[in-house]
Amino acid sequence: MPNSANVIPGLVHLSVELRDLDPHKLTSMMDDIRARARDIAANTGTTIAFRELARAAPAFATPDVQRAIEQAAAKLNLGSARLPSGAGHDAQMMALLGPMGMIFVPSVGGISHSPKELTDCCGDATVVRRVVANAETLRRPRCRILVSEFGVGAWCRSLVSSLVSELGVGASERS
Repeated sequence: MPNSANVIPGLVHLSVELRDLDPHKLTSMMDDIRARARDIAANTGTTIAFRELARAAPAFATPDVQRAIEQAAAKLNLGSARLPSGAGHDAQMMALLGPMGMIFVPSVGGISHSPKELTDCCGDATVVRRVVANAETLRRPRCRILVSEFGVGAWCRSLVSSLVSELGVGASERS
């Protein structure tokens, strides 16, 4: 019976995802994992093989975009804090195309990346609206908003989409 506590599997597939803003730390962490795996394999008579499935360079938010987000939040009496994110967010790919910033929205009860997640993004959609409306202060002729479906209710996507329509900027929706 798979996944039983008292069953020793013949074969295991394990995914490892490493995140950091420093590429050298990522390499060092993977080197440490490989070295430990070699020791485990030698001590247990098992074979451990690695295969890299993907690699993406860390992406840093644009300081001008971060300031614009902070200013828009402050005008709405919303708190803000700069948080590093090594996650493979859509923003990591968008940073290859132009200036990037992210707004992390606290979820009710701190539950995140779960079907139980509930996030109220009304204030944050207003922050997005103000940042995009003032995009000329960022000296950028165009702005593109990517609306990610995971963890965001349809009403929130609809709200952001209507803001995007009102502001006349490009938008994409991705699941």
